[in-house]
Amino acid sequence: IYIKMNRGHFRMISIWPSKLGWSYRLAALPWLAGTAIAYALLAKLALAFFSAYGLVSAFWPSAGIALAAIVLGGQKYAVAVYIGALAGLLWGGKSPETSAIIAFGDLLNPMLAGWLLSRIDGFDPSLRSSRDFFRLCFLAGLASPPVNALIGVFTLLFYGHIAANVFWYEFAHWW
Repeated sequence: IYIKMNRGHFRMISIWPSKLGWSYRLAALPWLAGTAIAYALLAKLALAFFSAYGLVSAFWPSAGIALAAIVLGGQKYAVAVYIGALAGLLWGGKSPETSAIIAFGDLLNPMLAGWLLSRIDGFDPSLRSSRDFFRLCFLAGLASPPVNALIGVFTLLFYGHIAANVFWYEFAHWW
């Protein structure tokens, strides 16, 4: 992957022959960096103060940051969410391989919620109507988090951080 500058834009270009490159304005860099930093800080705080043994937390405010970034800013914030999740998990003491996989799950959660919300005709992210609020609560709060929980708990089980007999308990706690 390399970065190419062109008239106030920078473009991340992938070495794979597909449309994996993203185009950003330089003015977006502070917003992207701020999103990643906010995610990492909130992840570290949640793991330090709201989790048993620093593994699973029922309180994850970083998910709100990620969802807001994806819904309001678009898919270009996916990189910032992943970097923030990875940094927060590494800072929280998880191993690099565990952190990379769980961070991918942390990214899929808001991406899936954003995709589901974008499929609804007339969804207004400003949540001016109760209808939009309940759509957000159902799709972002109930429909997309199980994907993240499954990825996270399977990863913890695979790497030996939890026992198989507590899988569903940790899944329910994560969700």
